[in-house]
Amino acid sequence: MRLQALLRAEYWYRASAAQQTGLKKVRLETQIKDLGKEVGELAELPPGAVLVMTFEPSTLKRQGFVLDASQHGYVGIVKGAVLAEGIAGNALGFDGKDDYVEVASTPWLSAPPAFTLSAWVNVAERLDPKLGEDYVIRKIDWKSRGRRGYVL
Repeated sequence: MRLQALLRAEYWYRASAAQQTGLKKVRLETQIKDLGKEVGELAELPPGAVLVMTFEPSTLKRQGFVLDASQHGYVGIVKGAVLAEGIAGNALGFDGKDDYVEVASTPWLSAPPAFTLSAWVNVAERLDPKLGEDYVIRKIDWKSRGRRGYVL
């Protein structure tokens, strides 16, 4: 119940902050960040989660490496992305050209018959569709006949 109350409070703080300026807006934005941290601590990992990248201090071990928060032991190698402040904790900033986080391929990460992908993103600018792929999550198996995998 506390988590739901915090999420509701965050919603109303955001609605109010959008209408404010100056010191009132700064105070509301600070309260939103504080709520976001508490929400993150209360939220549980989804049952059966296979890979969870949070980019929080507990999962960032060295410059350029992030640990899987689901406890499966994956390690993400950060290529070009930079640590940034998110709405509810840390985030990674990507330039939209060649930044990514790479995780080694395993059977757990291959495309099962049914699964869910999710990501919290703030898209500042979309790529020109004529220039190439524009995706948030991608798993491609290049060794099999044809490309198999998934894209979000």
